[in-house]
Amino acid sequence: MDEGATKVIIEHTGFKNEDRWSEAIKWHQMAWSGVLNSLKSALEKGEGELCCQPN
Repeated sequence: MDEGATKVIIEHTGFKNEDRWSEAIKWHQMAWSGVLNSLKSALEKGEGELCCQPN
């Protein structure tokens, strides 16, 4: 890791290991990816959009 960098680790818990949870898990993976990319953009460039909608 670069000097002066910050490492963020997110652990989203509470999901069950059952087939009926797979869609919720997929949605949250997409949502976290979008939120974290937006946070990165906001911190680096001063711009970001907080959204969690599938493309």
